[in-house]
Amino acid sequence: MSENIIQRRSYQEGDYIFREGDQGTTAFGVQSGEVEIFTSRDGEETILGTFKENDIFGEMGLIVGQPRMASARCTKNSSIIVISNGEFEQRLEKIDPFVRGLIKLMIHHIRENFKDYQRKY
Repeated sequence: MSENIIQRRSYQEGDYIFREGDQGTTAFGVQSGEVEIFTSRDGEETILGTFKENDIFGEMGLIVGQPRMASARCTKNSSIIVISNGEFEQRLEKIDPFVRGLIKLMIHHIRENFKDYQRKY
């Protein structure tokens, strides 16, 4: 990957990487530490997942370019790799157009199902 596209950032326990509603223009990889993804409704947090070393998160916002549907917060001091939209698009362009379309369609369905879930609860 290009040096000007890849960034590494350090976060402390409790730091937010992104918040629900932020524009999704990057994905993230956990180099070390731990990150939780959660939503907050009426003051109640719901943990959706925990990501550790070598896990990637935030990819849905990157693929569809829509606002984040959840927040990401470090639960331990962490080193995070930031994957830019430009790097992602370069790699996506190398994929067969059918597969690329299928990925975007699947993400759209996941987002819609999550929105339905949020409305119910």
